[in-house]
Amino acid sequence: MRLMKGIAIAGVSSLVVAMSYGCSSTTTIVDNGDTGIPPQGDGGPIKKDTGIGNDTGPQPEGGPGVCGPLDTTSYMPRAYSPPSGAHQKKCTTLNLTDYVSCITKADKTKCAQFTMGMAAAACGSCIETQATDATWGPLVSPDGKSLSFNVPGCLDLVVPATKCGKSLDASYGCQDASCSACDTTTTPNFSACVTSSLKKQCKTFGDIVTTECAKQFGDSAGPDINNCFPDNSIADAAKQQADWIGRIATYFCGP
Repeated sequence: MRLMKGIAIAGVSSLVVAMSYGCSSTTTIVDNGDTGIPPQGDGGPIKKDTGIGNDTGPQPEGGPGVCGPLDTTSYMPRAYSPPSGAHQKKCTTLNLTDYVSCITKADKTKCAQFTMGMAAAACGSCIETQATDATWGPLVSPDGKSLSFNVPGCLDLVVPATKCGKSLDASYGCQDASCSACDTTTTPNFSACVTSSLKKQCKTFGDIVTTECAKQFGDSAGPDINNCFPDNSIADAAKQQADWIGRIATYFCGP
């Protein structure tokens, strides 16, 4: 199922980046297929252990050795964290440029300004939020180490009168639960699991997304919707990610 503008709902990339300030490593990119909406909305760990192989936990369809989909009968969507807002003016244009350099190039000089007590601390706090926060910014961390793009929240800012973001977040959670045994660095396995789960285990949630989102996001949504997705015309993965970070961070936290 697809949103308008050719943006895929599932079976697409999950982009997870390293935390910026205080992190000495370069950005980690996890790509699970065609670029579009990340299938995991909560930015969860790259690989999770569900006990498969140890006779514990839910077993995937297809038997041992197949990562999923797992049974999601007990899955319940988490309490949705609404987006923190658009154009909050917490970051200057220079702040945003420096942030992209910080997170994509591990530029310690650029990163230092976003730490607590420094000049751009408010900007950094606006961009990077925690999964436990009441509202989420453009990038969300579940563990203090990695970040994921807040696509559901971004969509809610574009058309706030809909339940698109909340519905998409619930669908992401179901996909994550169904494919939690898959190594997201192994593109075919994870992508195939997500696609399969939306046909059965997570179909109800996917159908709700169709109702709440697809009918809303045609050309009438306006140009702001483009900030919620990567630019598929940029072939280089690192440049594509840097561009997306800059745009979604500007939309939430910039002028």
